[in-house]
Amino acid sequence: MSGDRRWDRTLSVLLHVTAAAAIAVVCLVTRSAPALTYSHVLYDDKLQNMWKDGSWKAKIDAEHDTRVYNGQYSLEVTLEGKGALCFEFEKGRDLARHYALVGWIHGGSEGGQDLRLFLTDTEGNVLPDGKSLRFNFEAYIEGGKVMPNRWQFFVIPVAHFRLGPKDISRIAFYNPSEETMPTFYLDDVGFTAQKVPAFSDKGGQPANDKPVHRDPRTAHVIYDDSPQNGWGDWSWSTKAEMNNGDNPAQGRAAAKVADQQPNDALAFGRSKGFQTAGYKALEFYIHGGQDGGQQLRVILFDVDQKEFASVSVNKADYVSNGRIAAGKWQQVYIPLRQDRHQQHRPPRHHLLRRLR
Repeated sequence: MSGDRRWDRTLSVLLHVTAAAAIAVVCLVTRSAPALTYSHVLYDDKLQNMWKDGSWKAKIDAEHDTRVYNGQYSLEVTLEGKGALCFEFEKGRDLARHYALVGWIHGGSEGGQDLRLFLTDTEGNVLPDGKSLRFNFEAYIEGGKVMPNRWQFFVIPVAHFRLGPKDISRIAFYNPSEETMPTFYLDDVGFTAQKVPAFSDKGGQPANDKPVHRDPRTAHVIYDDSPQNGWGDWSWSTKAEMNNGDNPAQGRAAAKVADQQPNDALAFGRSKGFQTAGYKALEFYIHGGQDGGQQLRVILFDVDQKEFASVSVNKADYVSNGRIAAGKWQQVYIPLRQDRHQQHRPPRHHLLRRLR
């Protein structure tokens, strides 16, 4: 796959798995969060608005250019035990006109970071009430926990800090453990005056990566119990059961695939294609059956049935530990756009997926 190729086209998607084993897939394309206006920016390609780096026991790269949500750079953060990424503002900042602290976090190849967030006022008092506010993943982060290999939006209402009339001078993302935390990334961090809704308050995502329900305003579903939104089963030479109810990741059914042979494919297609401009990633959930270890390749075709991208999913960048596991559901998350700097009108694609 060439590094300068854009994925935001109209497309078809093929999933191709090498192994005679049962595979179940739930797939959708995720879109970025609803349009957001920042009322005050902390970081966007660099520290903004006189904020400085006050971090401790931390390795920070403010110009990381590999895992970037938007723009040219992101913050790459590795925190030692009791270390913190700290945004510091010497004169203090009044947050009264802001509704929430918002931004994007990426869990790196491991995910699962147990961050705490606290603020200090201009007199050095820790807020709220002298205690660290632990990230309540259920309320503040999309999906309920920091996940590997994907960007997640977070929303922390300012009211939760119980600031009163106080100005704040520091915002710290803190590692409460004694051990070095896996590297994570932050991008587009700041405050907004918009009343941005928080995420699920009914509990985080279980350990086996069962999917959370997506807001249709930010997701285009390809398969959920059955093909959706004009998508159809375009599979060939394969035993694909589109409504198997044995062990769905969510809802009533999953797509179960068995006895795959070379050049067989589980495929989803849409006759008119689907314009993916504005969408961030192709996301689906896969179950490795009793054995696991399947080799999975995703192949994308445009409306003329020309292949324009092919990705081996068996890498830590796309699935946890780079391996399809036995006996559990796993999330696969593949960014749809490889070249974030190149600006041109995107072509149109179909979305097809293929399993061998």
